[in-house]
Amino acid sequence: MISDEFDEFDEFFSHSISYEQASPHTYRLRTHSARLKAQAIEQEFEAVAHGLFTCLSRGQPMSFLFRGSPLSRWTTLIALAATLAVTACTIQLAPAYDPALVSGIRTVNNDIMQLYATTGMGVDKATFPQRVDEYNRIIGAVDALALESQSRPVPDSAIRDKVEQALGQWLASNPTPPMGRDEALSLAAAECADARKIKRAPDITMPAPTARADTRQYVPASAMALKQVSRAMTLLRDTDCAHGLNNGQVAANKGYTQYFVSEALFYENFLQR
Repeated sequence: MISDEFDEFDEFFSHSISYEQASPHTYRLRTHSARLKAQAIEQEFEAVAHGLFTCLSRGQPMSFLFRGSPLSRWTTLIALAATLAVTACTIQLAPAYDPALVSGIRTVNNDIMQLYATTGMGVDKATFPQRVDEYNRIIGAVDALALESQSRPVPDSAIRDKVEQALGQWLASNPTPPMGRDEALSLAAAECADARKIKRAPDITMPAPTARADTRQYVPASAMALKQVSRAMTLLRDTDCAHGLNNGQVAANKGYTQYFVSEALFYENFLQR
């Protein structure tokens, strides 16, 4: 058995007979025996490594570690340690807190607030070309952040319930503002297309956000909130394009956007706890 050979191999180096005391014949025999045992252990490690790679890539159980050829205690311990190290790097039970994502949300929120400051007193549609690039840059950045939030691992049910409970308490103290109708968004886009003298795009129904996550296809609350921010900024842009903006429209849009930015930040900061 290889485990017995490993013990003998270990014993050889701690034996009371040193290299100097052993006869040349005994020295050669012991050296040759040690070399064979080292080769056997090396082959055993290679077999374990191959088995680990196969099981992890195919999602198979690790039962091969404890049956078949008799493994030494050292091989088994190292194999198990390698398994834990690999799985620790690949398995996550909750969406990871991402400081870069939080920083991105805060940065784009600053840009949005600056745009509101520019348009807050009302603007004429004739000056819309001066703002269109900033609108588009902000909308693109928000959409990218929403995708980044949604691309993380799906949390298990226990973590999901804990996050949703905290989010439910936040929603109870911060009621959701009235949702803009899909028709308003489509109408603004159509009127902007007319103002720019281009063909109208077909109507697209926008899904409304839900406080509870769908367990079949989990979407983080921050991703849903950021999608609503993108929706609000798109409505503001297209309205500005077609008619310009008055201070009431800007104020209403600002309140709506601030709410969902706050929700996104609450969710992401909760993951840090």
